[in-house]
Amino acid sequence: MVILENKHIKIEEVVPKLRELYITQSHTFLKQHSNGNYITITKEKKLILFDSMLKSHIKGNYTIGTFGSSEMTKFICFDVDYQDLQYAKWITYKIINVLDSFGLSEYHVSTSGKKGYHIEMFFSDLINIKLAMKFFQIVLNEANINKDINGNVEYRPSTNQGVKLPLGIHQISKNFCSFCDINNSLKFYSKNESYDYLMNIKKISHKRIEEVITIYEDRVQENNKSSNQTHISNNRFSKPMLAVTDKNEDIEDIYEMGMRYINEGLKMTGTRHNALLSMGLVYKSLNYTEEDTKSILIEWMKEQPKTTYTTPLQEALKDAIRIVEDIYAKDYIIVPSKSVTIQIPKSLLKKFYNELNNESERKVLFSFIVHKQKYANSKGVFFVSSNQIETMTGLSRATVGRSIKNLEKLNIIQVIEANRKQEGTYIKKPNVYSVTFEIPEKEIVLERVLTKDYEEVKSFYYDCVKHFFTREELKQILPRRQFESLVNKIEEHTQSQF
Repeated sequence: MVILENKHIKIEEVVPKLRELYITQSHTFLKQHSNGNYITITKEKKLILFDSMLKSHIKGNYTIGTFGSSEMTKFICFDVDYQDLQYAKWITYKIINVLDSFGLSEYHVSTSGKKGYHIEMFFSDLINIKLAMKFFQIVLNEANINKDINGNVEYRPSTNQGVKLPLGIHQISKNFCSFCDINNSLKFYSKNESYDYLMNIKKISHKRIEEVITIYEDRVQENNKSSNQTHISNNRFSKPMLAVTDKNEDIEDIYEMGMRYINEGLKMTGTRHNALLSMGLVYKSLNYTEEDTKSILIEWMKEQPKTTYTTPLQEALKDAIRIVEDIYAKDYIIVPSKSVTIQIPKSLLKKFYNELNNESERKVLFSFIVHKQKYANSKGVFFVSSNQIETMTGLSRATVGRSIKNLEKLNIIQVIEANRKQEGTYIKKPNVYSVTFEIPEKEIVLERVLTKDYEEVKSFYYDCVKHFFTREELKQILPRRQFESLVNKIEEHTQSQF
């Protein structure tokens, strides 16, 4: 991982580092002018790539791309290029997850400036291009990435396929080709941060790539001996979990995208793959089993108008199965990668105990308030599974169901959609809710930073009750048994006398 030093970097300092990392040979290179057209400069034109040209690249006068030599290269680039940028981001995380699982964390992500990303690894000694391409294909196999009509991941650089250098601009979009923060949902670094990032990139020995290839090929042979098959499990090198998104950027994009397709279906061609992927992620995050998610997506696909997709239906159904298997094999989920600050106002707790006579209803409503602040869209609508509510409250499914019905009757929550089954199955789609309560301005609140662990919500509930009520106040409000039970649980969860 690159540590930024937060110091001002001059362009003159960047040029030598850019050459050191990217330029294997200087006689053949790409040059993109303001009209977007690329020109390949070859040695026949008797022009070499001078430092002054790299400086002009960084200044944005034109954009430079580099090729490998006939046999060797200084770096490997996974050129991720898809029509949909969110899907490109998903593919990028699939690749770096595989690299991590190989024990190779020395990769670097930059934006192409238009509709994709570059994932790059740099070597202290030249690596044979054929060996680099073999490693590239292994990674794609492990990530289960195949060519798609909406885009592709391609190997760069070779003798006939160049790649654009970072720190310049895309001459059509005029976007700066920055490095990205891998731990912050691929957030683009600023220009100076990108200069700083480049200056701190460390190279690795190509022998580490050779080791991965050797291990992989050995396992292929072992599989062949044991099963006479060449299939390699997609899960062999995978990590247990990859948090693909964060709250501010991707949760709303992917979560709402999946929700939209679940409720509205396909509207146009070219969106089927993203629809299946986003819905699969949603159902996985709601604790649906792999088989249930497959059944849901298969039935959903069968319901879509034939005018909204061009792939034959049977192929689309196979694609749905492959997508689900990949999501569950790699344990991909859409949850906040960062903690979220939740605010609980004093008036809310007072409302709980003045208007609700049932402790179960209070807990369910509290879990909805928390979930709303973490996941609701701009209209305050969210969906949550029964499993999640049970974990947040510690209640049984039957008790949760009764509490939701009572809260709806009291007009405290609104059930937007519930108990809809997929056609031809007994599998229910997720319920959709909203909560009418809003936090007033200048309200006294208790704040708590919560992670994706739903168990934390239970303890937070008891902390809130203890914070906003005295023992005597609760004694006046609650029946004796409710009061004694609540006090015991508060003391158990807060580990202090109330």
